[in-house]
Amino acid sequence: MKKAQKILDKLIQSENLSLEQKQELDYILKYISEEETKNKFKIKRISEDKKITQNYLNISIAELESANNKILKANSQLVITNEKSEKNLSRLADANKNLEHLLNQQKVQSEISTTLKNVEKLDENINYVLDLLGKHTKVSRIYIFEDIDNEMTKNTYEWHAPSFNPHIDMFSALKYAEIPKWKSMLTKNGKISIEEIHVLPPKIKKLVQKANIKSILAFPLIVESKYFGFIGFDECTKVRKWSAEEASLLQTTANIISNAFERRLFINKLKKKNIELENSYSAIEKKNKKLNEIIDELEEFAYITTHDLKQPLRTILNFVSLFSDNKTHLLDDEAKLFLNFITESSTRLDNLINDMLKHSIIGKSGEMEWLDINNLIDEIILDLNALIESSSAVIEYKGLPQIHGYKVELNSLFQNLISNAIKYSDKNRSPLIQIDCQKNDKNYIFSIKDNGIGFNPKFNSKIFSIFQRLENSREIDGTGIGLAHCKKIVELHGGKIWADSKPDEGSTFYFSLPFEESKNS
Repeated sequence: MKKAQKILDKLIQSENLSLEQKQELDYILKYISEEETKNKFKIKRISEDKKITQNYLNISIAELESANNKILKANSQLVITNEKSEKNLSRLADANKNLEHLLNQQKVQSEISTTLKNVEKLDENINYVLDLLGKHTKVSRIYIFEDIDNEMTKNTYEWHAPSFNPHIDMFSALKYAEIPKWKSMLTKNGKISIEEIHVLPPKIKKLVQKANIKSILAFPLIVESKYFGFIGFDECTKVRKWSAEEASLLQTTANIISNAFERRLFINKLKKKNIELENSYSAIEKKNKKLNEIIDELEEFAYITTHDLKQPLRTILNFVSLFSDNKTHLLDDEAKLFLNFITESSTRLDNLINDMLKHSIIGKSGEMEWLDINNLIDEIILDLNALIESSSAVIEYKGLPQIHGYKVELNSLFQNLISNAIKYSDKNRSPLIQIDCQKNDKNYIFSIKDNGIGFNPKFNSKIFSIFQRLENSREIDGTGIGLAHCKKIVELHGGKIWADSKPDEGSTFYFSLPFEESKNS
C-alpha cells in the first residue's frame, strides 16, 4: 500500500499530467489513505480480537479440561454406582422374592385357619391343609402323630411329595421307647429342629436313616392343655436348614390343628352330653307322666278318703254333742275332761279333713276368667267381717289389676293370706294389712304386708309345706294347710310364692302371677 502511495505521489508531481488526471490521482491517494487507515484499524481490532479469542480459547480449554476431569470422575463414580445399583437391584430382587414368599405364606396361613374352622369334615380338611403346606414348603413329607396312650403314638395323617412313598402304614403303632427322648424334646423345648440327623439319639437316628430322612422339623400338638401328639416336616433329598419362616408356619399350623382337635373333642362331648340329656329328658318325661298319674291317684284317693271319713266323723261329733248335752251330769270331772279332749280332737280332725278336701280339689273348680282383684278383696272383707271387727284390723288396697285365673282358688289365696295376717297379729297393736301390686315384664308381683308377730327367716322354706306350723303359732287355731293351699294355687297359675319376715317386725308375703293383657284393658 505504501509503495503505491509513493508511485502516485511521483505521478502527481509530474508535469506531463493534466489537471484532471492530477485530480483523479489525488482522489485515488485520498481513497488509498482512508483505506489504509481503515485497514490499520481493522488489523488492530483483529489483533485485539485475536488476543480476546485466545484468552477465551485458553479459558474454554481450561474449562473443558476441568469438565473432562469431572466427567472422568463422574464416569468413575457412575461405574461404582452402577455396580452398587446392580447389587441393590439384586438385593431388591431377593427382597421382592422373599416378600412374595412371605405374602404367599401369609395367604397359606389364612387359608389353613379358615379351612380348619369347620370340624365337621376335619379329616378331609387336615389332608387338604397338609397338601397346601407341602406345595408351599416343597418338603418331602408332612405328617401328624396322635398319642394312643402315654407309651404309644400313631401316624394318623400324611402328605408326601409325588416322588416319595407313603410311610403312614409303617407307624400305625409307634412306641415312644423306639424314639427315646422324642416326646421330652418336644414338651421341653417346644419343637425339634434337626438339620443333620447325626445329632439324634442312636435309636431315633437308625429309624430316621431307614426312612432316608436328612432333616426334621416338628412341633407338639397341645389339646386341653395336654400333650396330644406332634406335626412334622421331613426333608429326604438333602440336608436342609430350616428357616425362621418355615418354623413359624409349622408352629402356627400346629396351634391351629390343636385348636381344631380341641373343638372336635368338645363337640363330640357336647353331642354325647346332648344324647344323655335327651335320654334323661325322655326318662324324666316318663317319670313325670307316671308321677302326675300317681299325684292324680293320690288326690283322688285323698278326696275319696276324706269324703268318706266325713260321715263317720260327723256321726262321732253328733253323738259327742248329744252326750255332752244330755249325759254330762253322769260324769265326774276327769270324765268331763276326757270328753272335752274328744270333742276338741274330733273338731280339729273335722277341720283338717275339710282343708284336705279343699286342697285336693284345687284347680278343679271350673274355667279361668277375668277377675278384678279389688272386687275380689271387697267380697273377702265381707266374708271376714266378724274377724276384722273383733280384731279392729285395717286393710289398705287400691289400684289392683285384673287377673286371668280361677275365681274360687284366687279367693282362697287372698282370704288365707289376709286371715293369717289378722290371726298372727301382735296383741299390743291393731292389725294393719297393706295389699299392693307391681308389674314387671312378665308378671304381677303382689305383696301382702302386716305388722304382726313375724317369724324367723330360717323357716322361709318350711312354712309353705303341708301340715307345717311354726313354734310361735301353736296357740293359734289352724291345721297347717293354709299356706300349702296358697303355694298350690299360685303354682297352678304359673307363679311363685315367698315371704320376708323377722320376729316382732311383721311379715310380707309375695307371690307372682303371669301378666296377660285383659280384653277390657
